[in-house]
Amino acid sequence: MANPAAGMLRHARGAFLLSIVLFAVIVYHHSIIQSGYSERMSAARSEEQPHWQAAARWEWVLAPAEGGATAACEALSARVCGSPAMDGYAHVNASCLRSSPAARWWRNAAASGRLAEKAFLEAHVEQRADYDGVAVKWGLGHKAASAQACAQACLDHVPAPALTDSAQGVQDLPCNAFSWCGDASGCFEPDIHRHEYRDCWLKFAEAPLEPEVNMRGELPPDFRARHPRAPVTVQWASGVLLPAPLQPGNGTWSPRYSW
Repeated sequence: MANPAAGMLRHARGAFLLSIVLFAVIVYHHSIIQSGYSERMSAARSEEQPHWQAAARWEWVLAPAEGGATAACEALSARVCGSPAMDGYAHVNASCLRSSPAARWWRNAAASGRLAEKAFLEAHVEQRADYDGVAVKWGLGHKAASAQACAQACLDHVPAPALTDSAQGVQDLPCNAFSWCGDASGCFEPDIHRHEYRDCWLKFAEAPLEPEVNMRGELPPDFRARHPRAPVTVQWASGVLLPAPLQPGNGTWSPRYSW
């Protein structure tokens, strides 16, 4: 007669071996899935790299003294001196702006001769928008026939000779941003000045790849409540100068947005 205990032992051994085989199959399939997931994530990460890394193939276009596309984009998206409008432009630190990454990049590009090349810099104009920056050429009385003409004036602007390390003067900074009044009745700003048709403001701005925006599009109700003279939509056109083929981002709100 068969021994029941021996039969149970053989059954237990078989179940144990089967569980080992199943465990090995599960581990194998999990490793395949994980490997595919890692490859997909690696591809996604490469697709999500900053746009300046994607622009590395354009490195020959950008100022070699600044190390090509990656360094140019880092310099033109850095903001180290704060927002000049933070306290109504009362304490603009020109010496900081003069040594900022954007200013250094411009000087290096000028020294390399790239700025003199046609189409090295491109103007990017946004209608119904006002960008911030310190004025290297005041727009009061400085006229341009169109936003494109104002952009050209920014391209043609020649900074004054280098100043001493003054914390106030900005005349030796380049123009890399501009604002143009395109309304025949004048353009609103939350300040004391009268801004007239075709006024063209030439400005220097840190981080022109992500410009500080004073106003854009339709003005919100709380802004118009603070400023009863404000229009429904912005009357300005603004833009920045960037080395091709870089494109500006959406930017950030400047302190003027809350004035």
